[in-house]
Amino acid sequence: MQQTAQSSRDVTVNIGGASRGATDTGTAAAPVLDAAVGLSRQALQLTSEAVCCMDEVRAA
Repeated sequence: MQQTAQSSRDVTVNIGGASRGATDTGTAAAPVLDAAVGLSRQALQLTSEAVCCMDEVRAA
């Protein structure tokens, strides 16, 4: 019976640790997502500018 109780406590502790780990991962992922969104916007802007530049070169 004591072993079962200890195993139950161990599972509870492990679930708590997993929950904290998931929260920490989510917290760390938010700035990465923000950076990726920013890079995507910059890539779109750069593509637009490159297309305009190529159009000007072709027109010259």
